[in-house]
Amino acid sequence: SPPTMNGSGMIIINPPYLLEEEMKKLSPFLINRLGQDENAQITHKWLQKEHLLC
Repeated sequence: SPPTMNGSGMIIINPPYLLEEEMKKLSPFLINRLGQDENAQITHKWLQKEHLLC
C-alpha cells in the first residue's frame, strides 16, 4: 500500500490571532483534497490555552 499521513500531526507555537477559526473553516477543504477515504479527519486540540496578562 502507498505511504500515508496516518497519525501525523502539527504543533503550532504562538499561533497568530484567529488561526483556530481559520483552520476550522479550511478543514473541510483539506479533508476533501488530502483525505484518502471517508474516514479522513482533522482534529484541533489546544495543548495550552493563552494566558491573559491583565
